[in-house]
Amino acid sequence: MRPNKLNEIKAAQLKEQADKPARKTVTAKKSRKTARVTKLDLIKKKHGNTPVGGEKTKGISKLRDIKTAQLDKDPSAYQVKTHVAAPVVNGNQFDQLKAVMETDIARIKTVRNIADKQRIKADCLPNYLPFVEQYISDEHDYPNSVAVQVMVWLLDIGDIEQAMRVASYLIQLGNQHLPANFKCDIPTLLCREMYEWADAQLKAGNSAEPYLGQLVSMVKTSDWDLPIAVESQTYVIAAKHAFAQKDFKHCLALCVEAETVNPDKAGVKTLKAKCEKALGA
Repeated sequence: MRPNKLNEIKAAQLKEQADKPARKTVTAKKSRKTARVTKLDLIKKKHGNTPVGGEKTKGISKLRDIKTAQLDKDPSAYQVKTHVAAPVVNGNQFDQLKAVMETDIARIKTVRNIADKQRIKADCLPNYLPFVEQYISDEHDYPNSVAVQVMVWLLDIGDIEQAMRVASYLIQLGNQHLPANFKCDIPTLLCREMYEWADAQLKAGNSAEPYLGQLVSMVKTSDWDLPIAVESQTYVIAAKHAFAQKDFKHCLALCVEAETVNPDKAGVKTLKAKCEKALGA
């Protein structure tokens, strides 16, 4: 065999050997690609998308349906949450309750009978009390006209326990105001309403405690800017209740408080003299 021919054969053999790994690599890559495609097809088949074998698509995949439903229910479902906001009172609820309350107030104004007015207020209060309770328990301090009106209605219907709780919190905040037609502040209204209620309890032979005592303590320890007559009558009605309970010592002390606030017009001279006689002074 001629040398040139031999060289051509060897060169062809070497080329064939050099090509084998490359073809093997290409084959391996194709196999892995085929495996991935096969797995993807299986997933699509499972969820209703393009099936294995190239069949036509049978509609929107379940995964897409699920995601769409979640986004319809909660647009932020797939957003990254960077922080958790502190709980706040629902501003929309506050606005809605204010609008409803305006309607209720207008309805009450059309009624002339006092008992009917009280009944309507009592019926309306459950619509607002949960909101006010949440306002207090969460220690909010924004001006709250709904809570103020609820306090007024509670006083009107004689629910003194709840009225005192709401009033105490609103007064403590210092930024709550009655509607302009009241022409006074919350402490003054509270004292006036409590006087009327305690006087009715006295005439009925009932005790006004613990609420009257709580009010007297608040008046003594707070810096309320009460009209002189209002402050003194708070002590006077408390003194009358103390006398009815035969607590003459306490009655006398309350009479002194009333005269200190309103020396000339406290109106407790006779009551004070009865206490001093009972005490043997």
